Amino acid sequence: MGKYAPRLFEPRERFSHAGMRFKFCTIAAAEREDIATGPIVDAVKSAIDASSVQALHHRGLGYVVYHAGEQANWLLTRVWLDGDIVSGLLGRVMDDAYEDVTEPMVECVWEEIAVHHEREAWVRHMMSGPENPDAYLADVITGGMR
Repeated sequence: MGKYAPRLFEPRERFSHAGMRFKFCTIAAAEREDIATGPIVDAVKSAIDASSVQALHHRGLGYVVYHAGEQANWLLTRVWLDGDIVSGLLGRVMDDAYEDVTEPMVECVWEEIAVHHEREAWVRHMMSGPENPDAYLADVITGGMR
């Protein structure tokens, strides 16, 4: 296990698929900052299509975190279910091909930063007063080193 080194966080363009709207951010380790987002969005869409997420009682909102890390390229796809539950897919992207992660992993310390932001945004815009899905989608993580 190495020492903590800040990584570059960047909010990316939102996208929709299968009746769900997604926020999207990337995280990059040093020397990994040049990220083409098109193949990532395609991988998310394929992963959703191959999963049971669409059959869940989802809220039509979610977020995606792509992490160009030191050991792998990680892809977290999260969809908010009825109320306060989040459903998730975890995958790796290698050579533009997505593969599900079946090991019992959730996220790393850098990805936790994005997940925490999404939790706070959900509470602010969907659980504290009138629900405002558009405000939730507009509440993106700030770019920069963390």
